[in-house]
Amino acid sequence: MGAGIWAEGFPGFFAYISGVIEAVGGSLLIIGLFSRYAAAPLATEMAIAFLRVDLPSGPLLEVHNYELSMILCAASLTIAAYGPGWLSADSWLSRRTNSLHDEKTASPIAN
Repeated sequence: MGAGIWAEGFPGFFAYISGVIEAVGGSLLIIGLFSRYAAAPLATEMAIAFLRVDLPSGPLLEVHNYELSMILCAASLTIAAYGPGWLSADSWLSRRTNSLHDEKTASPIAN
């Protein structure tokens, strides 16, 4: 095995790509900023980790081999599909933008 190849058959630069995805995507998920866009690559990465690394490492009935990657993939897919929720920077920004938009479009004539 060469220095540039992982044991699972991935090229060595995939370590840098996955590191950036995990660091940036994880930080964005913690903040709640661009959550849907950050969760999609994280879910893809965890699905690849499950299929290429965890699944070949043992029988399917040994759940301890792949439970973390599956739960992280499911959580990321849920955030990508349903959004981050009300307690996030995305929600705060959309509320603020909507309130600013409502103030600008309000009628100048008051009741």
